[in-house]
Amino acid sequence: MAFGNPSRFDLTTMARRVHSFSYGRVEFEGAAPSLLSLLQGLGMRSIISYGIRTPFALVMVGCLLAGCSKKPVNLERPAEEVHILKAAKLWNAYKSGHQGKGPTNASELKTWAKTLSKQKLTEIGIDDVDAALTSPRDGQPYLIVRPTGNPMGLGNVVYEKTGLHGVHKAASNMGSVSDLNEDDFKQAMPKQ
Repeated sequence: MAFGNPSRFDLTTMARRVHSFSYGRVEFEGAAPSLLSLLQGLGMRSIISYGIRTPFALVMVGCLLAGCSKKPVNLERPAEEVHILKAAKLWNAYKSGHQGKGPTNASELKTWAKTLSKQKLTEIGIDDVDAALTSPRDGQPYLIVRPTGNPMGLGNVVYEKTGLHGVHKAASNMGSVSDLNEDDFKQAMPKQ
C-alpha cells in the first residue's frame, strides 16, 4: 500500500489509512481517534514532515498498538517482600540519621530502632521492632550489612539468614527485593 510523499503526509491521513488498513474502513471509529491524539502527543507530525519514511512510522504505530493490553497488572508485592522491605526502610532511616553510614549489624540497628518514637516507627511502617527484623519465612533474625564493593553504598542490606527451600530473600537500600540461591548468598555476604 503506497502512502505517497511523506513530506505532504499528515497525521489525520496516516491515522485514517492505518485505521483503513487495520479494519477495512476509512471512517474514524475504534482506535483511530485515540491513535491520532497519541501520535500528536508524541510529536509524530514533525517526524513525518521531515521525510522519515511512512513504513517506519507504521512500524512505530504497530508497536504502540501491540503494547496496549486490557489485562490488569497486579502491582502488589508478596507479604514476605513487604516485610523485608520494612527492615530495609529502617536501615535507610538509620543511615539518614548517622551521616550517611548504615548500621554494621542487626543488633546495632535494633538498639537504635528501639530509641525511635512510636510515630517515627509508624511512618516507616513498623509496629514491633523485633518482629520487623525477623524473617517470617525462616523465623530467623535478618542479617543486616553495609553494602561493599560499591563506592556509593548501594546494594543489598538485609538478608534472610536461612531462607526457605534454598532461597534467601535480600532487600536493597534502593527498595528492590531479590531471591538468592545458596551460592549467590555466600558470595553476596561481606567477608568478615
